[in-house]
Amino acid sequence: MGWIPSGGTSLTVAESDGTPSVSGVSTILVSNTTLTDNTGGSVTIAMTPAGGANTALSNLASVAINAAVSPGADNTIVHGTTALRFSNFISGGAFSIYKAASEANPTATLGSGVLNFGAGTTNAVDVGLKRSSGGVLYVTDGSSGQGDLNAHGLVITDTTMVTNLNADTVDGSHAAAFAKVALDNLASVAINVPLVTGVGTALTLAAAAPITDAAPSISLLRSADAFPGATVNTTGANTILAGGIGRRIFTVVAYNNGTMASSTITVVENGESFTITEGSDWDAETSEAVTATNIAAAIVNSAQFIQDATAVGAVVRIVPGPSVYSLTIAKTAADAGMTATSGTDGVTQTAGDFVLGKTAQVKFADYGTNDILIYSGASFAAGFELSPGVGGSYGPKFLFYNSTGNPIRMGDNQPGGMGGLVQALNLASGTSLNWNADVGFVRISPGLVKVYDGVAQASGPSATGSGNIEASTAITAVGTAAANGYIRTGVYKRAWTNAEVVALGATKDAELKIATLPAKTVVRNAYVVVDTKESYLSDLTVALGRTGATYIDYIVASNAKAETLGSELVTNGAFTGNATGWTLGAGGGTPDWFYDTDKVSHAADSATGTLTPTTPLVAVVGTQYKLTWTMAHTSGTGVTASFGGVSGTQRASGATFNEYFTATSTATLTFTPTANWVGSVDTVILKEVARTVYGDLITERGTNLTGYDLPSYTAVTDVYLNFVTTDGTYNLANALQSTGTVYLMTETLP
Repeated sequence: MGWIPSGGTSLTVAESDGTPSVSGVSTILVSNTTLTDNTGGSVTIAMTPAGGANTALSNLASVAINAAVSPGADNTIVHGTTALRFSNFISGGAFSIYKAASEANPTATLGSGVLNFGAGTTNAVDVGLKRSSGGVLYVTDGSSGQGDLNAHGLVITDTTMVTNLNADTVDGSHAAAFAKVALDNLASVAINVPLVTGVGTALTLAAAAPITDAAPSISLLRSADAFPGATVNTTGANTILAGGIGRRIFTVVAYNNGTMASSTITVVENGESFTITEGSDWDAETSEAVTATNIAAAIVNSAQFIQDATAVGAVVRIVPGPSVYSLTIAKTAADAGMTATSGTDGVTQTAGDFVLGKTAQVKFADYGTNDILIYSGASFAAGFELSPGVGGSYGPKFLFYNSTGNPIRMGDNQPGGMGGLVQALNLASGTSLNWNADVGFVRISPGLVKVYDGVAQASGPSATGSGNIEASTAITAVGTAAANGYIRTGVYKRAWTNAEVVALGATKDAELKIATLPAKTVVRNAYVVVDTKESYLSDLTVALGRTGATYIDYIVASNAKAETLGSELVTNGAFTGNATGWTLGAGGGTPDWFYDTDKVSHAADSATGTLTPTTPLVAVVGTQYKLTWTMAHTSGTGVTASFGGVSGTQRASGATFNEYFTATSTATLTFTPTANWVGSVDTVILKEVARTVYGDLITERGTNLTGYDLPSYTAVTDVYLNFVTTDGTYNLANALQSTGTVYLMTETLP
């Protein structure tokens, strides 16, 4: 603004371009706070264009730039300071950085989700980082933005895994820091996670063959060392070689089966076990599939090493994972609501010899078909051989080699061998076996084994070297009179079966030969044991002796139907006041089994549901049991009792019955009616029939069983069991369940 004349003369005020122009102005109004009185007739007006920015640009608001902005000089303008920073840059294009003015190419660009780098000047950007997909970052070629995995090959994911890094494409100064795809540049590798092969592929670890005439390198597989400064954990880690784990599954077959309640599942992984229980750790509920899901979740929750357990329908599949080398599964034995199934585990094989010891002291070698040779040193002269047998001709083979390399056979059913099913030691003629060079056995003739001092076979046994030997035939220990005299002892053990009694035929008096005694055999003692009593004939006796002594010179005629009963096995068999302890058919109410005042009854036209003890009675296979029960019969076909896998006779009349069962399984006591049967069951008694022994009492021993009976000094003697029945209707061919065992204690004179 120019000067203002005095004397009230008016002014003309105009903008610098002449428009607008206003004359006759006597007063100029300025904005508040813009006029300053300098005194002496002088004022200052702060000029701020209406709606415009000041020179400090401190009054900007909602600025919209619609033209390109360039600095006044090259590389001199700075946006922001370390004290006053911009908060955010938002751009719709790219940022480029150039090393110098007028460069043809940038050294870095940022745009379209790609950060590129280059050398600048005449060189275009040639490497970059690009987001490919969620959580995946690619190294790109800097131009196409797509990346070249074959050439650059670095993929970084959100789980920090790095794959496909190819050291071949890394420049020489950095290549040593990266592994090649072929892993042929590894050195001092430390692997801290399991190595897992892909599906259907094998993991092969092998040292590279030398390319010159140099000694090949060994391959070392070794576990972790103990910490050098350890005071507690001072032992190095074990190395475990294991085959693959076979399939492990649980199958829920009936989630609502009563035995599922409180049943348990036990899993042993790498020797560590855990048990999960129905009702607390998992629930049997809703369906087989839901129950399987619950079991799988409980296994995962309790496992230490198992990788996973999943339910597929009613089947629980256990995924062992790479950390498991041993895995067993089991369930409560009585649980009928599910099954536990284990496949066969793989084995660990060696193609060549397997060596134990720090200096190859013990070796295991493939010694031909089905043979394994275990030996020490460079030859098998001091080793022994194992074999499962060849082609079924021989049993398992166990060969010791003496110092000259000659075998001492055991277990191949050849002369001097031990059959796989014969739990004994057999020696070929002239061969011996000794321990610590002070006692041993030597075979001197068929059926004769000599006990000797382990050094000189001719010297015979020492004072402590002799004793009794039990065998299927007479085996003797021979010494000299100066030592222990002649001692020839044996125990004859012979069991009879009911089938052998029946085979005696339609007769009431017959013999079964149980032994042939060699000449000079002295009978010292004898016993007849009735294992299971005969349960069909009205009477049956058994005696032991020789033909010339009418078969009673050792054990007189004894009752083969005698029984000694054990304790009561049934709870509340009288049903006094209730049916507690019993499961009544399909629900315990008519129409079916139902409680009926001190007994249980069955209604007509209902079902064939069974009557069983609530807690199953477990039978012992081979043991005889006696069942006594009372039945009231109204109508219908009848009811059958069974125990231990054996069914009795179907009953259809009111009476008290005695039935004998020799268990063939562990199955519980069961009463099974026909659907139309009407009646009741009461007073159920079940007891084990104990063995009855004859020979302890004087009245049971024959006239010749005096402790020293010599049937013949020159000839063999046959010994028989004599069976006799006086049943008026049936004979020995009708015998049922008669079994027992005979024992003869003998000595053979020299």
